[in-house]
Amino acid sequence: MIRQKLYKMGNSYFVPIPRQEVARLGLVEGQLLELDIKPAQLSAPIPPEILEAFEETWARYEDEGELRDDRTP
Repeated sequence: MIRQKLYKMGNSYFVPIPRQEVARLGLVEGQLLELDIKPAQLSAPIPPEILEAFEETWARYEDEGELRDDRTP
């Protein structure tokens, strides 16, 4: 999988394919390609068990009134 930036040229958009990928896949100019286009996820998803542990901990501290903003005077 490659991640590339979307560019605008005139009234169209394009995504450049790195030369190494073109060579690796044996692609040629003008060849019809099939693409699965979706926005890139820039950060790794949080595993469900970690998210669940965080939410449980957050709720416990919130209920006990231990969450506070130390930045306020």
